[in-house]
Amino acid sequence: MSIDLKNKTKAFTLIELLVAIAIVGILSGFVIVSLNNATNAAKDAKRKSDIGAIQRSLMVYSVQNGDTYPSTDTYPCNIGSTCTNLATDLQPYLPNLPTDPNGGYYTYTYADGSFTIAATLSNGNTYSYTSSSGFWSCGDSVVYSGKSYATVLIGSQCWFQENLNVGTTILPPATSPTNNGIIEKWCNGADGDNHTTSGDCAVHGGLYSWDEAMGYVTTPGAQGICPAGWHIPTHDEWTTLERAVCTSGTCATDFPYDTTTIDWRGTNEGSKLSMFTLNGNNSSGFTILFSGYWNIAGTFYGRSAYADLWSSSQSESSAWLRLLSFNLASVNRHTDLKSYGCSVRCLKN
Repeated sequence: MSIDLKNKTKAFTLIELLVAIAIVGILSGFVIVSLNNATNAAKDAKRKSDIGAIQRSLMVYSVQNGDTYPSTDTYPCNIGSTCTNLATDLQPYLPNLPTDPNGGYYTYTYADGSFTIAATLSNGNTYSYTSSSGFWSCGDSVVYSGKSYATVLIGSQCWFQENLNVGTTILPPATSPTNNGIIEKWCNGADGDNHTTSGDCAVHGGLYSWDEAMGYVTTPGAQGICPAGWHIPTHDEWTTLERAVCTSGTCATDFPYDTTTIDWRGTNEGSKLSMFTLNGNNSSGFTILFSGYWNIAGTFYGRSAYADLWSSSQSESSAWLRLLSFNLASVNRHTDLKSYGCSVRCLKN
């Protein structure tokens, strides 16, 4: 019996071809699965990033709107679709609300002072963030007009730990602000006395006339140029601060709630509010800087020598303020012309 070698070779080649096709098919399957996994991972990463962006914008909204969140009529609602208030309320912080990479929507729920935002991941699980009711606490920062401000709790009061720096710089410095709907500030540009150089407000904050700081109203405790939920402290609220850092045993007489006791008061309260007074230690964390002031001659005076801070309490054509000095450890309470330019600190409502 003879063997047909030619036909045997052809059969062997066909088997090899079938095996090769099978291997290619298996490998293609692995590639497709890997590509799908990579695609899903990328989509899930975007979902998590989007939830984080929405979360941060809601936190900023809450700080600037009295610790509240945007309301909703449905629970939950679809962000960018049925959440009718959210797009408008978050516009200043997140102009374009993100959507799910598959074309769907993230969800938002708000109830009982807390919100939840959620996305559905590629594996069907839910990825979400839930805030705690009243999550913001004194000591957290406040974002206002593009700047983040540190805050500090002293006694029962929550204060900005920095001078306010909002608005447009007045140039030349001899110009005075007007009630034109634009917040206007001076920036003290030099140390020493009677300078006309405009500087950078980034560290020291702006100097504001009393009317400008108050937003051209005269109500004690008005919001003025502070963010929503905050206000310009009154004369009595400054007194509360002074008493909170006073340990002399004569705090009530050194810092009375009246409008007749003026001049330098107390012993070392100023040193507890700033590093830059005599024996300053800033033990309260209030961190007053010596930013000087703008005087009615149109020049700057006293940067690194004095700190002048407005209250929202007026006294006829003048207003109450607080003054610290580089060579004294006490606090000065007096009134001065509203046209002067002084620093502003905001106090939590």
